[in-house]
Amino acid sequence: MENLIYSIQNGVIGQIWGALQVLIGIVFVVLVGMIVYIKTRIHELDTLDKKRYADHFIKPEAPVVTNPNMERWNKISTMFMSPNESDWRVAVIEADSMLDEFIATLGYPGSNMGERMKNMDRRYFPTLDLAWDAHKIRNRIAHDGMNYHLSDRDKEIARKNYEFIFKDAKLI
Repeated sequence: MENLIYSIQNGVIGQIWGALQVLIGIVFVVLVGMIVYIKTRIHELDTLDKKRYADHFIKPEAPVVTNPNMERWNKISTMFMSPNESDWRVAVIEADSMLDEFIATLGYPGSNMGERMKNMDRRYFPTLDLAWDAHKIRNRIAHDGMNYHLSDRDKEIARKNYEFIFKDAKLI
């Protein structure tokens, strides 16, 4: 008799336990699915809410700050890249003019760029030697005119010197 009761209990309890495990598994899967859905929906609503909030206010446009020296240098650089020697000549003269204007703003005395550069101190203008080298090329162009052949090498020396000077001085 005892074996009979034991086998009934084990059989019924075993079936109930098996059904309970299946039910717990189904509930677990449903709950995990609901949690994933709720988190996804909360994220979507937060994103929509942030967009509505951002769109609600008028955003001031950032002022466009242009650097006239950079614009000028870009035009000069374009002339330096030209295949025409005449464009190189204009580029050297324009770059030298830009440098002259900068040196004049520093307040060094002199009636022209050469005099102002003679009065400059290398401690305060460390690119002075580069300025002299580039200015000498400009002087050859200005004084010798078409008799002076501006080589590709001299053009590149002038371009690199002016560019380095202007970057060092934070003009471009």
